[in-house]
Amino acid sequence: SRLSTLLENARSKIEELEADLARGDKTDLSDVLDAARREKDALEERVAELQDQWSRSQAELRRLREQLAGLSEECKVAKNNAKCAVSHLEYRLEQLQLEKDKLVGDCQALEERVAELQVQSKCHHEDKAQLQALLGETQRHLGDVKLKLSDTEQRLDKETQLRRREAEEWQQFQADLLMTVRVANDFKTEALS
Repeated sequence: SRLSTLLENARSKIEELEADLARGDKTDLSDVLDAARREKDALEERVAELQDQWSRSQAELRRLREQLAGLSEECKVAKNNAKCAVSHLEYRLEQLQLEKDKLVGDCQALEERVAELQVQSKCHHEDKAQLQALLGETQRHLGDVKLKLSDTEQRLDKETQLRRREAEEWQQFQADLLMTVRVANDFKTEALS
């Protein structure tokens, strides 16, 4: 490096001056030699400071690399967990949708049956009492099915909201993690420069 070159030049200059001084050529050499020694000492001190700073930068760089590796692993685990959660929610959503479709079909069939029984009730006065009892039972069954359908629709809505919320949280987590990795990379770049 430039400082090492300057330091080596200063040392060479001191050695030359000391040789001149030893030969007896003392004209202004003492002052020059003192100045050269001071310059050499200052350069050695600066080199030591830079070496210490470089060592600290290397330690910080190692720490940042370890932190980055940890964040990458954490991101990988979180991504896998999110995939599992999304798959589970999609399966639950599909099951609830199938259940809802079945209940809608049952409800339509029962409504058609009620309509048929109402027509039969009007047409057959002699069987009116029996048909009315059957009609009442069918209507109660229809009410139960409608309640079950309503409950299933509510559960489907909750599952849909849960999936949407978890997807939003996962997107936010990815954004936060990406920002953390960018900051760590910026700090690493500054430490290297």
